[in-house]
Amino acid sequence: MRWLALVVAIASSNAPIARAQSPTLSNVDVMLGAHDVLHAADMITTAYDLTRGRAFGATERNPFLKPFAERPSLLIGVSSAIDVFQVGVIKRIERTHPRWALAWSAALVGLEVWATTNNIAAAGRIQRRRLARSLVLPPAR
Repeated sequence: MRWLALVVAIASSNAPIARAQSPTLSNVDVMLGAHDVLHAADMITTAYDLTRGRAFGATERNPFLKPFAERPSLLIGVSSAIDVFQVGVIKRIERTHPRWALAWSAALVGLEVWATTNNIAAAGRIQRRRLARSLVLPPAR
């Protein structure tokens, strides 16, 4: 599965565009960098919630990713592939429509902030429920 993700990432990259970029970062580049970090946090917290919280009702709420929720690693791969595609499209339209590219990248950052904070709150609820369960049930012998 990893080799497939690598092949998709390499095939979707455009080397001539990468060589033509100036050494300074655009606002879109900064937003996409923030999005990358937030997406990683989103995937880590999602995987945690789905693996630790299934017994407490934790589910994937994104309808596009819900079919992959039983296997968090597959969900992460699919979600990351979608994000790589979006970043590629944003970088392509940035040349001709810089405002749309900035708006789209800002929307992705906002979405990832919302998703990550939601996942962190869910992780806290899962931890409280796990603790309550361990205090109520006597240890197995």
